[in-house]
Amino acid sequence: MDNINICFMSRKRLDRLLIAVKKVEENTSGDYRISLLFDDDKESYEHCKALGYNCYLYQPQQECVRMSNNCFKLTKEMGLNYFVFLNDDMEVHKDWLSEALKEFKVTFPDGMGYVSFNILHGSRLGGFGISVAGLTTVSFVDSYLKGIFMDETFIHNEGDGELSYRIMLLDKFKWCPQSIIHHNHYIGNPSLMDETYRASHVHFNPDLVKRKSMFQERGWTDEMLKNLLEKAKLKGVAQ
Repeated sequence: MDNINICFMSRKRLDRLLIAVKKVEENTSGDYRISLLFDDDKESYEHCKALGYNCYLYQPQQECVRMSNNCFKLTKEMGLNYFVFLNDDMEVHKDWLSEALKEFKVTFPDGMGYVSFNILHGSRLGGFGISVAGLTTVSFVDSYLKGIFMDETFIHNEGDGELSYRIMLLDKFKWCPQSIIHHNHYIGNPSLMDETYRASHVHFNPDLVKRKSMFQERGWTDEMLKNLLEKAKLKGVAQ
């Protein structure tokens, strides 16, 4: 297996992060390294560094989109090509990475593409949706996305969607149903949300109309985006 940089993004959720990292260690084989990227959280950074993990501390990023971009930038600085971006509330299942890499190499033998994991949200049924975590390469981002991994014009879910749609429009997106990740996103149970998670979503709903208009300015109609999602889902199942 190629050397893959598995990047976890975290902000003041140490217990969740350590569970997520343990799942990677239990369920991942091959040549990989784990990189822990901390958003303004020196205490957790020092704790994990003392445990022997590769840790990177960033000044306040304010947004998941910026932290996702740090996964790309860090991998490039390391001189690696393959990278995975995950949040600290994602727990991987057995063989998640080997399945994704196998799908990647069959679909994109030149290394130019993106594979989305099969994210299972909470206790709900799993299925295809906008990619919030995936496997790709630095060379793909540089060559096909002009060096822009996530567009920092957008925030959180819109950023995930914008990235997914750009890649789908290039026909370089592949969903991998066999690569399963459990996303403990606390959906439907607000009592489980910690203050960090709650604060990060305060500005989400009021911005929906504005963000949708930005999509429309690019000519991305609801019907077109729906068709792209259906096409990507069919490719993931059929191939």
